[in-house]
Amino acid sequence: MTRGRKIQSAYNFSKAKTYIGEIMNKKQKRALTYGIIVLSLVLLFPPLVELSEKSFEFIFITDLSKVDYIRLNFHNLIVAALTAAFIYGFRNRKKSEETKEDDQEQQ
Repeated sequence: MTRGRKIQSAYNFSKAKTYIGEIMNKKQKRALTYGIIVLSLVLLFPPLVELSEKSFEFIFITDLSKVDYIRLNFHNLIVAALTAAFIYGFRNRKKSEETKEDDQEQQ
């Protein structure tokens, strides 16, 4: 019974991967990949509360109480917003115009 669930979950993952491939073009996938990489770097090198020579430090070296969580959340928000803006900006305009025309024809 457990084996059947594993196969089903693997099937759902491959189905989701195919679906993302259908709705995102190459530029959008690249923007999403770069956004995830930048977000990972922001989380690995968080801003610190102390204003010394090092205002950024590797997270495994620093004490978590020194992390400035307000600036960290602000950085995460900026990276997520820019990533979303690039994904939206790189959309296929022809497809969106065609779907608008189809919706108008159906009404």
